[in-house]
Amino acid sequence: MNVNVKIVSPNNEVFELKYYDILYFCQKETEKYIDASEQNLKEFVDFRKNYSFFLPYFDFVMLKLKYILINPLFYENSYLLSYNDKYYIMPLNNDYSYEDLINQKPNFSFDFIAANDQNICMDKTNGFIKEHIGFYLDEDGNFYKNYKTERHLKMGRLILNQKMINSISICTKYRKYINIHGENSLNEFLVNDLGYVVGFPADQNIIIYNSKRLTQKQLKYLNVFKFKYKIEEEDNYHKFR
Repeated sequence: MNVNVKIVSPNNEVFELKYYDILYFCQKETEKYIDASEQNLKEFVDFRKNYSFFLPYFDFVMLKLKYILINPLFYENSYLLSYNDKYYIMPLNNDYSYEDLINQKPNFSFDFIAANDQNICMDKTNGFIKEHIGFYLDEDGNFYKNYKTERHLKMGRLILNQKMINSISICTKYRKYINIHGENSLNEFLVNDLGYVVGFPADQNIIIYNSKRLTQKQLKYLNVFKFKYKIEEEDNYHKFR
């Protein structure tokens, strides 16, 4: 199963590595950067203050140091462009240089966000459900709220990318999954293989889950969704197998 990707540095160096080694690569590049000067160290210390759940290294290298990831989330012939502290998935030409890639106009219709605390909006409460906003709920009962992200899949891409950059098993599972079901099956993978509950915004008013993966913490919230807020449900256990 091919899980190779490339990262291009501002010096036009091209690094080929496994997707699950990206976090390690970013940690090493960050260490080299902060060792170069006290100012660089201060910059990183200030940056990481906004990261209490996910590690800051991927975002620091991509957003602040302006490295470029080729084929993010295994989207073929694409690259990840950072612009104004967001990520944009862009088409990739065969003949490219760093300057060609970094200077492209962002594709505002196809993006996702940094993994900082402000974007994740994690919460243990359920009051926001009344507003019918989208969310992801992991097996530990952590909410990743979508009301700041405008479109639902931004948060899904964030979560999946953070999971894959240091997990061999998730990388290989997802690569196999999209080979069968296609690149647009991200939510189904998060539900069926990683055990997330996904709640869609008000225009759809539905939650999807895999009944064989539900934890007690998720079931507690699921009852609230169904009975208090009358949100429809869909069990994906028999789908996408």
